[in-house]
Amino acid sequence: MGKRPGGCRRRRGIDSDTMSLMKIARTHIIVFFVMVFVVIFFFLFNHFIYWQKQADSTALQFDAPGRSYESPKKVEDYFVETLRWDSEDLAANTERVEISFYVTEDTTLEGILNNLEYYGFVRDGEALRYTLQNTSDTTSGQEGALKAGNGDIDIKAYYRISEDMNAFQIANILLNNPNFWGPQGDYGYLFMP
Repeated sequence: MGKRPGGCRRRRGIDSDTMSLMKIARTHIIVFFVMVFVVIFFFLFNHFIYWQKQADSTALQFDAPGRSYESPKKVEDYFVETLRWDSEDLAANTERVEISFYVTEDTTLEGILNNLEYYGFVRDGEALRYTLQNTSDTTSGQEGALKAGNGDIDIKAYYRISEDMNAFQIANILLNNPNFWGPQGDYGYLFMP
């Protein structure tokens, strides 16, 4: 077997067509790995963006909703439906800052979470549950108090809350600021002005 011009030896058993196919295969393999890398990069990038948005959304759930927050109902709806308020009553209370939220013997923790979310006092009942579990309870609960993490929400009491309070502020009030009523104090209402 002789030398080829230019000093290159010809490989035994591999012709130029096979060499061309090997170059094409090598190119395809490189393109395949580059495409896999690009797909993985976009997947990880999108995953990062998704979790970043989730973190931002979760933080928002603890913010004060404010009176203009969209919720299924507002406390004013409750006053109209339950207390039979009319437009004059509503107009007289447009400047209200807080309302009384009543916790009776029949109240459950789930009921508190759901009602405060439903009427727009918190953005998310589960965010309120988290804050109740992670807020210091500086008062000892009375007999029958509802367990909320390490703290207690007293029953037979009302709590002054507002839509302008964030979830941590409402949790602090529920755990530490009960206003107990006397024997005639339970009107059977959820909210009072």
